[in-house]
Amino acid sequence: MPRLKVIEGRGRKRVLVYGMRLFEVDAVDKVNRAEIVTSDGRSTRVTMHVIEGTIAQIKKQLAASIDAFFELHDEVR
Repeated sequence: MPRLKVIEGRGRKRVLVYGMRLFEVDAVDKVNRAEIVTSDGRSTRVTMHVIEGTIAQIKKQLAASIDAFFELHDEVR
């Protein structure tokens, strides 16, 4: 298994809220939003995403989705 290493960076620090779990394809009926409570006590929601396929297909799509997320994030700033 590859080891993770710390990458030093500049800019504001962020927290990425992310969850992942594999299910059999017919075991999922509905996906709801996840709720986050912020440090000031407010609630907000995080949309959960679904990727279906083989492990190889899921890994490829997940990597593409992560790249797209950060590309969009960079455009908004």
